[in-house]
Amino acid sequence: VPNLRESLMDNKHKLNGRERTIAKIITELNQNKGTILLTENSENLFNYLKYLKSNISILNDRDLYMSNTYTTDTIIRNLSYKSAFDIIVLNENLQFYDQYIKLLKQTFESLKPSGFLLISAPLVINSQKNITRAKYGLDNEIRNLKEPIFYPNHRSSKKELLCYTHFGWNILEELKEIGFKYVKIMEYWSLPEGILGSDNYIILARK
Repeated sequence: VPNLRESLMDNKHKLNGRERTIAKIITELNQNKGTILLTENSENLFNYLKYLKSNISILNDRDLYMSNTYTTDTIIRNLSYKSAFDIIVLNENLQFYDQYIKLLKQTFESLKPSGFLLISAPLVINSQKNITRAKYGLDNEIRNLKEPIFYPNHRSSKKELLCYTHFGWNILEELKEIGFKYVKIMEYWSLPEGILGSDNYIILARK
C-alpha cells in the first residue's frame, strides 16, 4: 500500500501531503508572513513559503543525523536563538533525537511570545504513553529497547535513520510541562487538496 501522505505530490509546487498540510496550517494561523524556522531541509516547502512571501530560515539538520556519536546536543547548539521565531516546524525529525525533551525545551526558548510549534512525527493514536524504542547508554552506544525501525534518509547519503521514539498522547502533557499554554493534535484529510492517508497528524503547541 503506497504512503499517500508522502508520495502524492501536487504538480505546481511539488509538495507531498504532509508538506501541504504544514503549509495549510501556517496559512490558517495567518503567520505566512512571520519568521518561520524549518528544521528539515525541504526545498519544495521552503520555496512555497517563500512564494507566500514568508521570512524563512532553514536549519538543515538532516545531514547531521545519525552516527554513533550524534546526540541531541548537536541540534541544540544550532538552535541557540532566543525569542526569534513566530513558527518552528519539526517536520518528521523529532523521533530521531535521543533526548527529544531537550530539543522541545530549546524550541520553546526560540519562539517569540505566542509563537507556534508544529510537530509532524510518528503518533501512536491508541497509546497514552510514548514508546521509547532506543536510547544511548552510558558507554555512548545505542541500546535498542524494541525491534529497530529505520526511516529513509532522503537528504543525505548516510545510512537510514534510527527511530528513538514513537509518540503517544503523553507528548501533549510534556509540552505543557515545558511551558506551552495551548496544545492539541490535529488530523488532516482533504480529497480536493490531495491530503490523503490515515496518519496525517500534526501536533500544534502555542507558547
